[in-house]
Amino acid sequence: MIGHLLREVRSGDRREAGVVLDEVGVEDLAADVLLLEEDGLHVRAGRVQPSGEAGGTAADDDELVLRHGIPFRSSLRLEHVSIPERFLALGDSFTIGTGTTPERSFPAVLADIWRERGRVIALTNPAVNGYATDDLIQEELPLLAAIRPTLVTLLIGANDLVRGSTEDRYRSQLVRIHERIRADAPDARVIALPQPDWSLAPAGAAFGDLDTTAGRIERFNAIAREEANRAGADWVDLFPLMREQGRLGSFAPDGLHPSAEAYAAWARRLAEIAS
Repeated sequence: MIGHLLREVRSGDRREAGVVLDEVGVEDLAADVLLLEEDGLHVRAGRVQPSGEAGGTAADDDELVLRHGIPFRSSLRLEHVSIPERFLALGDSFTIGTGTTPERSFPAVLADIWRERGRVIALTNPAVNGYATDDLIQEELPLLAAIRPTLVTLLIGANDLVRGSTEDRYRSQLVRIHERIRADAPDARVIALPQPDWSLAPAGAAFGDLDTTAGRIERFNAIAREEANRAGADWVDLFPLMREQGRLGSFAPDGLHPSAEAYAAWARRLAEIAS
């Protein structure tokens, strides 16, 4: 399977990768090959399974079925998993950019900044609105071994808080996550981030007493920082920026999540710190 660099973005190209594979047939694929689906600019990932009808043998015109059930024709291009810089963004709504569009999420903006500086980087963002640590462990961490990221960002915890997780359980979940990252991507740089102070959002009152919520957010962030430091990850404290954005009302129309401008400011700060 031979890859080529994207010189410009054309219809059918995969913008997130910078490199795509030339056309391949089903017979070239193994069950553990990673296939990435693009919905607009939102890249999602899964493992392919040939759906052959003759004794399990895949034919050229068979479909490839992803783990999460979305079919692909064999003529679709695959993302190149050997790009020098592979960025895996783990998280929830704050990582996928809920309130705006995935291409305006902070990982996408950060990757674009780096590309403008001449870096060739493939972004995979499997984050999902509403995900908590359980979901991240089950649905996102399996991508580590397949993608072999050189950079991982981790921002998770708001939905654990909303679902009533105790601080001890949140800590134990983070320990599991960091251990898995180190086991499956031992050479990756890991950047852990705080959750924003969403108690300042117009919809914040729907989740209970605002002062209580703000205090729990701060305690969860303290735990996230402690476990990042313990695991040898880089803790990038965007919380002062995030809180100032909240006080200035930099929220999306949904009244809960950050605006596109707020996400972009996170990306710019990360580009300054994490280059």
